[in-house]
Amino acid sequence: MSDGFHVSPPALTRLAGTFADQQQPFHRLGGPVQQRAGAVDTGDAALDADTRRVMDLVSSVFQQFGEGMSLAGTVIDEVAADYQATDGDSADQQDEIAVADLGAENVDVPAVRNG
Repeated sequence: MSDGFHVSPPALTRLAGTFADQQQPFHRLGGPVQQRAGAVDTGDAALDADTRRVMDLVSSVFQQFGEGMSLAGTVIDEVAADYQATDGDSADQQDEIAVADLGAENVDVPAVRNG
């Protein structure tokens, strides 16, 4: 086990985009499912109604799954942005400490690489 970790904000941003991109196929599935449900006609009104309810449920699940993918992408994107902001704040604080303690300006404080 290592005593550190490496976070690549650009890699997180790409991952967030992947999640966001994957929501669209699920959104596209829901519409046709509901359209087909509207066309169900078995000759039995109760069976037609049950079939429509099931198809509406399936469509809703697809919609919710797509929304979940979008939310996951948004959260991952926020993590990347927060990581970069926190790293920048930490570097600024270390600069302030160096100036206060050492009287040095323009101290080279390591920061996370964005690549």
